[in-house]
Amino acid sequence: MLNFFPPEKKERLGIGVLSGTSVDGIDVGLVKLHGAGFEARPVLLAFQTYPIEPKVRDLILTNLNPEKTTLPALSQLNFLIGKIFADAVKKLIRESGFFPTEIDFVASHGQTFWHQPEPLDMAGYPVCSTFQLGEGSILANELGLLTVSDFRTAELSLGAEGAPLAPFLDYLLFRHPSKKRALLNIGGMSNLTAMRENCEKSGVIFFDAGPG
Repeated sequence: MLNFFPPEKKERLGIGVLSGTSVDGIDVGLVKLHGAGFEARPVLLAFQTYPIEPKVRDLILTNLNPEKTTLPALSQLNFLIGKIFADAVKKLIRESGFFPTEIDFVASHGQTFWHQPEPLDMAGYPVCSTFQLGEGSILANELGLLTVSDFRTAELSLGAEGAPLAPFLDYLLFRHPSKKRALLNIGGMSNLTAMRENCEKSGVIFFDAGPG
């Protein structure tokens, strides 16, 4: 795991931003992280859901349909979604009373337009894929902050199903030395995380459970 922070810095402030498959708003959360890796302890400091303008939401929903979208429209939307994500992050920083210089990084999931974790045949090759819009370079340049993104793409390239964030957070917050736990996240698509008592990371069970 890459470490972008000096080792003497024990606490970091990060902002996460995404819009789910229901496209009902942009979720932005400001979190204080103490420690790193599997020992990290997150504390939520501020959270808001900002509505997406009806015209932009209509564009997203229209272009989620493979029969209606075009390559130019997807390219334009990639930059537009990056811009509205950046605006939402700026708004949360301002409303929560922090300064941009206090924020260590921004993590952007993007807006999912296509997700195919099961491989399909393409020219004789088994290919799985996932496609999120919301250009990370736009956020980085608009905010002047370290920006990380493409979480689904990174996990799918490793042979997993491309939903790494919810189960990792569940593992950080809810693993227990003597209790079994199952957690259901209900969004546009719901996903389930299950852990035995004293669960190791490799023992976490997680999968999409169907429409939320």
